[in-house]
Amino acid sequence: MSDRMVSKERRRSALVAALKALTPEMRMVLRQRKADANRLRKREDLVWQLLLQSFATMGNSRGWAGLFETPGLAAQVSFPSLRRWPSAARRLRIEMVLRKAKVRMAAKKAEWLTANFARIEDLGGVKAATRHALSLRTRDEKFQFMDAFDGIGPKYARNVWMDIHDPAFRDAIAVDKRIESVTTALGYSFKTYDGHERFYQHLALEVGLEPWEVDRLLYHFATYFVAVISATA
Repeated sequence: MSDRMVSKERRRSALVAALKALTPEMRMVLRQRKADANRLRKREDLVWQLLLQSFATMGNSRGWAGLFETPGLAAQVSFPSLRRWPSAARRLRIEMVLRKAKVRMAAKKAEWLTANFARIEDLGGVKAATRHALSLRTRDEKFQFMDAFDGIGPKYARNVWMDIHDPAFRDAIAVDKRIESVTTALGYSFKTYDGHERFYQHLALEVGLEPWEVDRLLYHFATYFVAVISATA
């Protein structure tokens, strides 16, 4: 075995050991994320909320805090609030709120959200769309439902279901920049999204965690895990 391969195996082993020895803070974060998912799943406007969350974090997760932690800002783009506006004014209002929240690509995301608002209306409104989404049975049906919305790609078509800890997506990994930073520290690279996801699914099985749990841990504690890996290089 080459020195390079030995180094990669050593780094991978370090990550495995770290995931088997979770800190109390890590365990607390997993409990909180599951509790948050349970509360989120009960929202009657779930589908719209998931879209807002996705676009708030897309490109930079700081947008989530800007939109949802600034008092009164998220209420301005709630589904009932936006129904009072015609389409063109609705798009401008969404863009204005996203800019206030410092969400990246505010204009483009406002365009997507305006189109998605219309799609939800075509489904009978946000309550009906949410009931429909939660009635879907298979992973593929759920994925295709979310993937049909403007601006939602493979990562977010998985991640929205992961946000509510949906049983069909507890074996999923939403590969993002933070997870990619861990992969880079390990010395691995993958040609396809599916290959990247399978790597962490196998890792989760090895450490006795759900892939969902590994995903959330690597997202919230990426800096820690990269440091652990790098220390073995």
